[in-house]
Amino acid sequence: MEEIEQWIIICLNEKMEAEESGIHDFLNVLFSTRLSVEEKKLELESRFGMKMSRELMEGEGKDMCNLGEAIYEKGICQGMEQGEERVSRRNLILIGARKFAELERASKDAIYRGQLFKEYGI
Repeated sequence: MEEIEQWIIICLNEKMEAEESGIHDFLNVLFSTRLSVEEKKLELESRFGMKMSRELMEGEGKDMCNLGEAIYEKGICQGMEQGEERVSRRNLILIGARKFAELERASKDAIYRGQLFKEYGI
């Protein structure tokens, strides 16, 4: 039997105005990277009527609350890796072409760096 996958993508945005206890707002609180675990607990109790026991907040609840931070950190790491890869590719192109003055300028000038990335399709 063929397995069918279904996906739901929800774009979270902590800067949105709060809905009336909607699922989107609930997920924004749960996965927030700006709220502490204690602040999330208070928000979940006051806005969504969720009673958060000490055991829950120290176990599964804490894991869920920290998931947003983990996702954020993973995104930062991936972005840094991609940026480093782009810089390395640009540097290798310039070194291979013996364009050392351009390499030095790119190290100091953000606008020029952007132009080189565009020029070399990086």
